[in-house]
Amino acid sequence: MKPLAAKPRVAALVIAFIGFILILVNHKTVVNERNYYPMLMLFGPVCVLFGIAGAVEPRIMNQSGIQTGRDTAVYRATSIVIVLIGLGIGWAMAHFWYRIW
Repeated sequence: MKPLAAKPRVAALVIAFIGFILILVNHKTVVNERNYYPMLMLFGPVCVLFGIAGAVEPRIMNQSGIQTGRDTAVYRATSIVIVLIGLGIGWAMAHFWYRIW
C-alpha cells in the first residue's frame, strides 16, 4: 500500500474533508455553546480551498518537487492567493454570519 504522500489527489481530498470538519465543529460550537475558535474559523476555509485546488492540480500540494523556474513562481503565487481568499472567507463568516468581529 502506497503512503498518502504518493497519492496527492487523495491527500488533497483528505485536507478538504478536514477543512469541512473544522468549519462544522466551529459552527456547532458557536451555535450551541456561544463560543468560537478563531483559528478554526479562519483556517477551515483555507484547508477546504487548498484541498479543492490540490485535487484539481496536485502540484500545488508539493511545491518542493517542482523544478525551479516559472512553474515554481506560479504555484507559490497561487498558494498565496488561495490562503488570502480562504482567510477572507473565514473573516467574512465571522463578521457577517456570526457577527463576531
